[in-house]
Amino acid sequence: MRSSDRKEVSRLLSYAGERGQGLVKYALILLLVVLVVIAVVTLLGPIVGNMFSKVNSKIPQ
Repeated sequence: MRSSDRKEVSRLLSYAGERGQGLVKYALILLLVVLVVIAVVTLLGPIVGNMFSKVNSKIPQ
């Protein structure tokens, strides 16, 4: 393999590693957002449900 070919392969592998690192970073951010949403829905779900039940019971039928 020529020296220029080795440099090109090395450059491409380096770029692929940086690209993969970026994908992992965004995947971790997405995972964090999903976990926060699940936590908020779990904590606030019953409160919102009770609020709707109270409003529904006050509406005349």
